[in-house]
Amino acid sequence: MSTEKLKDVSIEKEVVLMLKYKPFYGHFLQNFRRIITDEVPTLGVNITDKINLYINPDFYNSMSLEEKLGVLEHEILHIINRHCVRGRKTDQKIFNYACDIAINQYIEHYNSGQYKSTLPKNALFPKTFGLPEEKTAEEYYKLLIKNAKKLKIKCSGKNGSGNGEGELDDHSKWGEGNDSEDYQHQIVKNAIKKTIEKTNNYGNLPSNIQAEIRKALHHETVNWRSILQKFIYRATIVNNLPTRKKPNRRYGFYFDGNKVECKLDMLVALDTSGSISDSDLSLFFSEIEKIKALGMEILIVECDTRVGKTYKFKNIPKVVSGRGGTEFKPIFDYANSLRQKPNCIVYLTDLYANLNFKNPTNIPTLWAVTENGNDIKNIPFGVAVKLKNDMEKKND
Repeated sequence: MSTEKLKDVSIEKEVVLMLKYKPFYGHFLQNFRRIITDEVPTLGVNITDKINLYINPDFYNSMSLEEKLGVLEHEILHIINRHCVRGRKTDQKIFNYACDIAINQYIEHYNSGQYKSTLPKNALFPKTFGLPEEKTAEEYYKLLIKNAKKLKIKCSGKNGSGNGEGELDDHSKWGEGNDSEDYQHQIVKNAIKKTIEKTNNYGNLPSNIQAEIRKALHHETVNWRSILQKFIYRATIVNNLPTRKKPNRRYGFYFDGNKVECKLDMLVALDTSGSISDSDLSLFFSEIEKIKALGMEILIVECDTRVGKTYKFKNIPKVVSGRGGTEFKPIFDYANSLRQKPNCIVYLTDLYANLNFKNPTNIPTLWAVTENGNDIKNIPFGVAVKLKNDMEKKND
């Protein structure tokens, strides 16, 4: 797609209107990374290291202002309802319909003063299928499956997803999000917390949407060690290599056997500023040793206001570099400069530093924040957990 066409798309007017008339939606939308692309025929969302909003410029520019507001609300509600991680074992075509009719009814019915949001004519609503209103996506899915023949709906028979008749956006991007459901839930939870900090005004939203916001805020996320284990599982590459040291299971010693080799490209960033205690570092190094015991190679990068020592982890070092102020961006600049980029970044920190910067990479990031550290809702991207949660479980 040409650069000239990319410049033709702006949602700033829509954001300003939302901030004025639907402040919760407006502030929530500001958490989205906007990607102008022709990879989607309409719009789409997913969750990687951040919430991504994909916009096809031809489709978006063809709509009226009211329709633009409507489709943006549509994407916002997909994220608030966490549809990207629900229904993974369902017939995706039917579940796509169920998700759309679950949220579209609140866009059509909810208008405010000079602000009016509507949806294109082919949008799906409960009345489209003769179904009751105010149900969840899962409830609509069961009703659609039960009445598929009567409603003349054809199941996809596979787990793929995309645009079907009446769908406003491209749901196929959901499958390109982070593999961890807990990770995606935490991203949404953090975005909602940031939004509430800016405006607590969501009491005028439909009651079902308010309920979904409360559910997201009270979603129980796993502790940092469990998330770390999922990072390891996701990032590890398993190879079967021939070896003369093991007999072939079928043909014996005359033929090479196989050995399993696991590779993990993990970068562990250590905040070595003066505010990080020796006990904090000892705790994290003890977890690194457990990963190392699995045969993993781990790159340690120490950083205060700049990148200090970098080394493959073998033993706990007696001293670390730094002990000055704190800057986080140098770690991500360093990771982005590597020829072989890591599959994930784990950052131990107290989170007290400038958090207003963009991630130059798309590498999944876990912020493991010390017990007395900054509020984890302030992270700029990725997912965060407090170390104290893990320690409390350990002491139970």
